[in-house]
Amino acid sequence: MLQFGTVANCPSSSGGIDGHGGIYFATLLCGGNVGTCAVTEPACSVEYVAAGIEINNDNWAVEGWGGSMLYTTSCAGMPFEVNVGGPTNGGVSGTLHHVAYINNLAYNNANAFGADDHGNGAYGVDYWAIVGNIAQNSAGRADCHPEGCYYDAAIDMIGVANYDTVAGTHIFTAGNFMINNQQTLGGASDGEAMMADTWDALDYTQQAVIRDNLAVLSERFGFHMFYQGISNNTPTLKVYNNTYFANNAENYTSQSGAILGEINTQSTKATMPWNIDIYNNIAKTNWAVNAGGAYDYALNVGGDFASILVGNTGTNPANSQNIFKGMMTTCWGSSCDPGNDVVAQNGGSYGVNTYADPAFNNTSDMLANQIGVPNCSGFVNTVECMGYNANTQAFTNPSVLYDMTPKANGTSGKGMRVPSTTCLSSDADYPTWLKGIVYLQWNSSTQTITENADLVTKPCGY
Repeated sequence: MLQFGTVANCPSSSGGIDGHGGIYFATLLCGGNVGTCAVTEPACSVEYVAAGIEINNDNWAVEGWGGSMLYTTSCAGMPFEVNVGGPTNGGVSGTLHHVAYINNLAYNNANAFGADDHGNGAYGVDYWAIVGNIAQNSAGRADCHPEGCYYDAAIDMIGVANYDTVAGTHIFTAGNFMINNQQTLGGASDGEAMMADTWDALDYTQQAVIRDNLAVLSERFGFHMFYQGISNNTPTLKVYNNTYFANNAENYTSQSGAILGEINTQSTKATMPWNIDIYNNIAKTNWAVNAGGAYDYALNVGGDFASILVGNTGTNPANSQNIFKGMMTTCWGSSCDPGNDVVAQNGGSYGVNTYADPAFNNTSDMLANQIGVPNCSGFVNTVECMGYNANTQAFTNPSVLYDMTPKANGTSGKGMRVPSTTCLSSDADYPTWLKGIVYLQWNSSTQTITENADLVTKPCGY
């Protein structure tokens, strides 16, 4: 497991892409293409939780690496983790801050990108970015062990805590690909592509932006937001321009009759005080009832959560309907749209959306040929590996990105957007603290590091 030293004088007062500083990170950069540098543990037997690159100090970014830690019935392999376990577990005292995983490849793991409190639970992370990564088969389940049971999502935003209350985006999860994240050992919980899990545990109150991600064929939800009432916290989650397809592939017979969503909001309490905006997403199911007997919808709003806005409602932007398509013929909640594509329970609202098939280019090829370990050999970034070159504006056919491009009328500007190398004049949701690091590449010929613009679309000057 790699260890990280202390970084000082952040943000920098000089250097960076404009020479004026403003850089918050020291970066562990792979000198080759995506995944050339890698952390692996084939046996996954050193300890119950085997961590690869576990950031345990403030102001660090990791870019261009690969990680395959595997998982067994006695070991959870986690290649890209944030250590929020505190000083007695090798971390810092207080909230860990300014941590970024950018342009990395994770495959065959119990968890790809997440946080580990090592059983402490008193510390957390803030100013956290997970940008332009691939997580394949990385929500595996490790069976129960004397230290506990391990269940997780491929990208699990857990253990978040306030470092400060400065306005703006504190958690940024964008441009990630989550593919075939199955619990092949069998499981009873989790297995999501991405999850915002129990942010009330440490009373988190800041803004998170979850945009331009793609999730296909997960064990459970494409994106799950879960509140347990530990505190009455009010974070803001902006969930937009994501694509979800064929998730909730689990076959837990214990879940027979459960109501699930490609996008899923749930609370153990009658209320959910989080401010959640869900708009411009595309979500399509691949079955009405999954193998375990659960009912599958494109969206499931788990209750009468007044602070959740869906589609073209409330303060969401104009013309911001989600594109939702399900296969159910019956409404198993308190209300559904006329086609039973989405469901709201216990008096909840599913908002104003468009209910139509997005007509992805080739879902058959996606499910048959694109769900294995990605071969990123020769690719400088994960977007190219997934089938799109932002510099030439060309798709590879077939590929993940080509297959999952919608072609139905009305889908333009919806779902995951491919990156543009033309910067945006403004982007209020893009974190200022990510200036100068998305993404970096080492040029062995010129012995220089450049910042490239073909991973995610950025505002000018960042």
